[in-house]
Amino acid sequence: MDGSRLEILRIINERANSTVNDIAQALGLAPISVRYHLNLLERDGFIDVKKVRGSVGRPFNTYSITKTGREQLPHSYDVLAERMLDQVKQFATPQQVEGMFRAMAETLTAERAQRLSNANDQQKIDTLVELLGAEGFLTRWELANGDYVLKEY
Repeated sequence: MDGSRLEILRIINERANSTVNDIAQALGLAPISVRYHLNLLERDGFIDVKKVRGSVGRPFNTYSITKTGREQLPHSYDVLAERMLDQVKQFATPQQVEGMFRAMAETLTAERAQRLSNANDQQKIDTLVELLGAEGFLTRWELANGDYVLKEY
């Protein structure tokens, strides 16, 4: 994504209901340049536009970020998760850490049990690959000597 549009998204995320002038001032850009980027962001579904009519003067637009727009912003969830896990390892026994992961696995399994209850083995492995993909893993499976082999890339 273009750097200016990413900065505009960041500003709108931090300051809901921003106006063109708010954004232009924050970025040091001309309002016409900001409008150009806002039109593209709206077209792509990253922002919502609301027309505001005051008691006097011309109506103006305010902008708010959508869920899709928020997903475009950089996140460091992996770094945060890694740091949290390091802290858990420092303060918990190995048995407690293992118990925590076992509980997480049981929760995930229970959430998806209904989807898998009537599935055959191939459907189950296809579902597993799909679920792992949704979690950010690049995986696929292959059949080797009658066994399903899951590969991560």
